[in-house]
Amino acid sequence: MIIKIAGLLIDVKNKYKYFEMMSRDFITSGKAPDFTVEVPEDVLKEAISKNPEYSDDYIEALEIYRIICKKMLKYDAMLMHCAAISVDNEAYLFTAVSGTGKTTHISLWKKKFKEKGFVTFTFKFM
Repeated sequence: MIIKIAGLLIDVKNKYKYFEMMSRDFITSGKAPDFTVEVPEDVLKEAISKNPEYSDDYIEALEIYRIICKKMLKYDAMLMHCAAISVDNEAYLFTAVSGTGKTTHISLWKKKFKEKGFVTFTFKFM
């Protein structure tokens, strides 16, 4: 499966379907990828054993994202899990673990400063 993020084509060799579902809006085809990502089996097994509260497919997705993040730096690009909003031509990114309240925080900004005309971004990744 090839995905496109930040203008980079990334060939992802995934074992489980969860990553494919989460990245469905970024799937593309065509040219040769800029790089390939595959989680080594021993790394995946160790990550799964250290995180028994999560499903194997979710752990694989996290490991894929981790590898992508490291490789993207070589291309002066980055990937982050965040909610973002633009106010007065300035962008604000809120990063935190899932479930912390990033989107809720942005909705509070929109209520407080509704006259500013916000642009809200939705990131499906990460």
